[in-house]
Amino acid sequence: MESFFIYTITIGISVAIAAIYQKKENRKHRLLWKLYIILPTTLLGGFRYGIGTDYYAYVDLYRTYSHWNLKDVSLFEDQNVGFLFKVLIRVCSAIYDNPSTMFFTAMFLTLFIAIIAFDKIRNKISIPLALSLYYAIYYLASYNVIRQILSTSIVILAVVYLSENKYVKYLLLTICAGFIHASAFGTIIYLAVKLISRRSKLSNIKRILFFTGICAIVFFCNTFLNYISIGIAKTDTVNYVIYLTNIGSATTKEILASLFQISIILIPMIVFQYRHSMQNEEEEFWYLLAWLVIPFSLMSSLGYWAIRLIYLGMVGCIFEILLLCRLTNDNRVYLLKDGLRHNLSLYQAYYLILMYGYFYVYQVWVLGFYKVIPYASLH
Repeated sequence: MESFFIYTITIGISVAIAAIYQKKENRKHRLLWKLYIILPTTLLGGFRYGIGTDYYAYVDLYRTYSHWNLKDVSLFEDQNVGFLFKVLIRVCSAIYDNPSTMFFTAMFLTLFIAIIAFDKIRNKISIPLALSLYYAIYYLASYNVIRQILSTSIVILAVVYLSENKYVKYLLLTICAGFIHASAFGTIIYLAVKLISRRSKLSNIKRILFFTGICAIVFFCNTFLNYISIGIAKTDTVNYVIYLTNIGSATTKEILASLFQISIILIPMIVFQYRHSMQNEEEEFWYLLAWLVIPFSLMSSLGYWAIRLIYLGMVGCIFEILLLCRLTNDNRVYLLKDGLRHNLSLYQAYYLILMYGYFYVYQVWVLGFYKVIPYASLH
C-alpha cells in the first residue's frame, strides 16, 4: 500500500503543477515550468532500482552497448534494439558510466517529449487532464517497456504536428520513434487517416466504410503474418522469431476482453458524435484516429508479436477524450468540499475513473503488471 501512495502522490504533484501552469495568463519561463511539471515523476522513475519486468534486461543492454564505437556499428546490426536507443546508451555512458544514467535519461526524455506535445496545443486542451490520462496509461508501463513508451511519446508529438498539417515534422519524428522501437513505424497509417479527414465532411456511410476497413485489416492479419513468419524463418534473423510465436492463438475469452476494453472507451465517443456533429477537419481527424484502437487492441491479442500495440492504439483515444471534454459544456458533475465548488464534465470524470481504474489499479495493483511493486530506489 505504501508503493500505491508513493506513485499516486507523485503523479498528483506533477498534475497539480501542470494545472497551476495552465492557469497562468503570462507564461514566462515555459521551459522551466515544463521541467517543474515532470520533475517529480522523472525523479521517482529515473532513480528506481530493480523494479520493472525488464529492468535487468536493460542493465544487460546497457553493458552491451555502453562502450561500442559508433562508427563500427551498422544501422541494421542487432535489429531487436533500435539504433537510436543504442546511441542514447552510448551518450549516457559518456556522461556517467552507470545504468542508472540510462534509466534517468530515458524517463526524462519520455516525459519531456510528452509535455512538449501537450503544451503545443495548450489553448485547445486541458494539460492537467492530458497528463493525467498519459500517466494512467503509460507512466508505470515506462518502468518496463522503456523503449516503446519513449517511442510512443515521440509519436504523440508527431501526431500533434500531423494535426497541424506539418507533414515533414510528422514523418521525421515517426522515423525517429521507429529507430527507438520498430512498432512506431506502424503509425504511418495515421497519415492515411489525416488524408481521409481532410475531405469534405464525412457522412455516416463513409465512416462505416472506414471502420469496416479497419475490421478487415484485423481479419486478414493472421494470414498476412503467416506469410511474414515463413519469410523470416528462411532468413538468419532470429531476433524476431519469439514475436511470431502463438500467431492467431488468442482465445475467445481474450478476444472478448479486448472487445470489452474497446467498447468502454469508444461508446461514449459514439454517443458524443451523435450529439455533436464534427465541425472541422481537426475534430474529424481525432475522431477517426481514436478508432484505430480497434485494430491495435485486437491485434494485441493475436500473439506475442503484437502484445504491446495497445499503447499506440491509445494515442488517438487520448486526444479524442481531450476533444470531448473541451467541447462538452453541459452535464456537469459537482464536487462540494469546504464550501468550494469544483466541476468536471461527465466525460472527463468517466474517462479519469476508467483509465485509472483499468490501467492503473486493475492492471498494476490487481494483476501485477510491470512488476513495480514494491517501489525501490537507488541507495
